[in-house]
Amino acid sequence: MLSCMTTFVLRGLHLSPAPPLPIIPPPFFNMSIPGLFARIAGREMSEFDGKGVLLLGKVESLNDGSATVSSADGSTMTVQLAGETNITLTVGTYYQFKGKATGPTTMTEYTHTTAGDGSVEIDMASYMKLCELWNGKHAGTFKP
Repeated sequence: MLSCMTTFVLRGLHLSPAPPLPIIPPPFFNMSIPGLFARIAGREMSEFDGKGVLLLGKVESLNDGSATVSSADGSTMTVQLAGETNITLTVGTYYQFKGKATGPTTMTEYTHTTAGDGSVEIDMASYMKLCELWNGKHAGTFKP
């Protein structure tokens, strides 16, 4: 029977436990790092000017390369669309836009994903709570 020892010999091999892993604190969330995007409900856009953002919203209208989007918190946002993107967007449909914040209510799109075809309402109140947690007191949980 083996006892709790820090080292022991087994069949002539000297074995010792692995050294403890260093405790590494989570890195601070730096929105300047390429590839990191803040999840926002709308009103937080001004806090991330020039940085990457993810915006969930419903397209209200399309105009010459831009989309007017109603965000989770009811803000009206303008998304400058990438290329011919407005051909693939549908008014009344929810999308998640990934891009760069360019002002308090504007962003430039890199890409987008359909989040709902309008036949089902998305629970924007829950999404707003997620954004509050994502950017607030539990930010370390959601950010690398």
